[in-house]
Amino acid sequence: MEAISKADLARRLNISRARVTQLCHAGMPTLPDGKVDAAVALDWIARRTDPSHQIGRRQRGPAGPVAAPPAVEPAVTTTKFSGDAGAVLLVARAKKAIADAKRAERLERFAAGELKEATELAQYATTFSWIVRDHVLAMADRLAPAVAALHDIEAIYKVIREDSHLMLRRLSKAIADTEPK
Repeated sequence: MEAISKADLARRLNISRARVTQLCHAGMPTLPDGKVDAAVALDWIARRTDPSHQIGRRQRGPAGPVAAPPAVEPAVTTTKFSGDAGAVLLVARAKKAIADAKRAERLERFAAGELKEATELAQYATTFSWIVRDHVLAMADRLAPAVAALHDIEAIYKVIREDSHLMLRRLSKAIADTEPK
């Protein structure tokens, strides 16, 4: 355990002492004498702060040496802390930049008509499934009288085949009517 002052932590992270105090008020662990355990504080900061808040602010120079992480890790960790807070912040910024780029690409593809809303696609699929369901459920009522009067296998086959073609034509028409012009 390396107990350091809040000012030392601020120098190591290239942030103001006031920001360290804000982090303490936000729940960063401190020791009873007001100092902080460097490794625990750095781990807490890496897991709970938004690294994008540093974008556009002046840099004070290279960070000072950082203590190694504690031998015993907390029970619940979401981020492995490498020991270099600057590197952690850079990785987080890179991940955020990649996510922003992917989001922008999706928006461009949506605007170009290459992507559709999930609800729109669900309605699209529902419409066609209703057409097929209605046709299949009514098939027995529709074909039974015509098939009962026939005694020739080829004639029965022709009636069923024509009915199936009718359903496929209705489905094709429904698809053509809903496609964007």
